[in-house]
Amino acid sequence: MNKATLKLSVSVLFVFFYSCLFSQVNSRNVSHGNQQWSQYYNRIKLSEKYTLVSDGSFRWKNNLKEKNLALIRTGLAYNFHESNSVGLGIASTISYGENRIRKAELRGWQEIYLNERIKRLSISNRIRLEERYFKNVNNNELGPGYNFNYRFRYRFYVSIPLNNNIIKDNTFSINIGDEIFLNFGKEIVHSVFDNNRIIAGISYQYNKKLSVTLNYVNQFSQSKVINNFEENDIFWLSLTHNIIFNKTEQGK
Repeated sequence: MNKATLKLSVSVLFVFFYSCLFSQVNSRNVSHGNQQWSQYYNRIKLSEKYTLVSDGSFRWKNNLKEKNLALIRTGLAYNFHESNSVGLGIASTISYGENRIRKAELRGWQEIYLNERIKRLSISNRIRLEERYFKNVNNNELGPGYNFNYRFRYRFYVSIPLNNNIIKDNTFSINIGDEIFLNFGKEIVHSVFDNNRIIAGISYQYNKKLSVTLNYVNQFSQSKVINNFEENDIFWLSLTHNIIFNKTEQGK
C-alpha cells in the first residue's frame, strides 16, 4: 500500500460516511447512551494459507445494567499474499430488550482484508458483506417468517507501536480507526445508513499468541424510527488468541 492508496482509503471512508449520513439526516433527533463490550477472538493457523477464525462477544448497556447483544461468529480465511486475505463464514446473534430476548439473527459474511506496514504504522482495510436473516422472539419462541437485508461494512484501522519499531512481543500500541455500515436490499427503504464507529484505544501484545485491546468507540446509529438516531459511548475490551498448528509458522 503506497501513499496514494492510503489517501484513497481515507477518502472513500469519508465519502461513504458523509454522503450516506447527511443525505438522510436533514433534521435528526439523537438520543445518547453507553455500552460495554467484551470480545474473544480466536485464530487457528491450519496451514501457511488457511486460518480458522472465530470470535464471541457479549455486550451490555446502561453501565452493565442491561443485556444488549450476544454474538458468535466463525469462518475460514485464505491468506493469498503476506498479510492479505479473503474469508467467509457464518454468525449468529441474539438481541435483548429490557433484559429479555427480542430478536435472533443468522448472518452469512464474506470479506477481504488488506494489511500493510508503512514505517511504524500498521494499516488495515477490511471490506465485509453480510447477509442478515432476522426473526422476532416472543416469550422465548421464534415468530413466523423473517426479515432479510444485506449490509456492507468498510473499516479503516491504524495501529502505531509505542515501545518498539514494529508490533512484536511485549509491545504497546495505540489504535485509531473508523468503520461504516450500510444496509441495502428490497426491504431497505429509508435506513440505508446503519451506523458509524469511530475507534481509538490501546493494545498490548504479550507474544504472537496473545494480545489484549481496550478501545473507546463512538457509535452513531440509525434507530428503528426514521430520522431518529442513537449515539453511544462504548468501552470495548477484547482478547485475541492465536493457535498455530503449522510447524513452519511456529518457527517464525
